[in-house]
Amino acid sequence: MRKEITDILKSNRTKEEKYSAINRILEEDRMGLDILSGKMKYCPDCDDYYLAKSFLTETTTKESLICVYEDWINSGGNEYADGFVDTVWEICPKGHRHKVRECEREK
Repeated sequence: MRKEITDILKSNRTKEEKYSAINRILEEDRMGLDILSGKMKYCPDCDDYYLAKSFLTETTTKESLICVYEDWINSGGNEYADGFVDTVWEICPKGHRHKVRECEREK
């Protein structure tokens, strides 16, 4: 048995207080397992965890010049072409947007 729980059981608290303290520890353990399994996801802006399925995804596309050839020694310069940049965003339940990835593609 964990030392924390043993200390609670040996304390002078009432039975209800002991039950509440141990239950709080168990809830934290369950939350940790949910985070590791991917069931819960973190939002750095909220500094909180939410159910992963409550996050929305959104994709935005914008026109851009993309590099199609990168000149490593810079003898003639890089080559660019018209294209698009697709950005995938993840939106937390409170509306904070976080960039997941960007992908360049030619027209």
